[in-house]
Amino acid sequence: MDFIFDGVSLSDLGYVIAYDGLVSENAVVSGMGYNTIKQAMSDVSRKVGHTYDANLTTTFNIMKDPCIFTDTFYLTNDDISELTKWLVRKQYKYFRFVAEEDMTDEVWFKVQNTVDKLREGDHIIGLAVTVNANAPYGFTRPIKDRWSGKEKQITVHSDEEGYIYPNMVIVPQEAGNLVITNAYEDRDMIINNVAAGEVLTVYGDGVNQIVSDNAAHDLSSDFNYNFFRLCNQFGQYRNDITTNLECDITLEYRGIRKVGL
Repeated sequence: MDFIFDGVSLSDLGYVIAYDGLVSENAVVSGMGYNTIKQAMSDVSRKVGHTYDANLTTTFNIMKDPCIFTDTFYLTNDDISELTKWLVRKQYKYFRFVAEEDMTDEVWFKVQNTVDKLREGDHIIGLAVTVNANAPYGFTRPIKDRWSGKEKQITVHSDEEGYIYPNMVIVPQEAGNLVITNAYEDRDMIINNVAAGEVLTVYGDGVNQIVSDNAAHDLSSDFNYNFFRLCNQFGQYRNDITTNLECDITLEYRGIRKVGL
């Protein structure tokens, strides 16, 4: 068993997870709770809200790989410093377990970690790593789509109903007032006064920010702040996207996977 955190594998540093069976198909998934009320003299409950029980978390131990470190398993102060600098961050980073077999359906988690030293007498023999996810579910690998023209159809398969705000790079091929529409809903993303060849970068995924490579373009007054979003509802996964101007568009997002960590 191996894992990747912020693009670096545990095995790249010469370490292994200290025991097997960490991940299983029966891993606990955070459940959803419902808030309900009953009217007077009624046996029927009405849902007024919902919350997930808790974000995902798990703890496991790491140690030096005995196939690489044949002289000693003990961790030096430099070893601990290197691991702590990698694992303990101020920002959430993407994490996933890697099994020995190829995992075609990758599940990633956005996490922050804490570590504790594992002692044997006066020596440190490993670290206990606690992984704390920012959500009660995981995410797919990045899903990317590119197209040119005025129309595109995208099918979204995510385990959670709702909206996904993707990252986008939009390059209009003609000047004018750009309107991007998702036929699923009556809500347009409008950017006025775009120039042909201007590069507009949209950051979704909770950031919701737009920038242009044209410093003279005042987006604060030319953008309507309706950030484009993909829709995902049970039985309705297709998003028909249109633009009124010819554009080259690159779109990237991660779907939700309701699995345990």
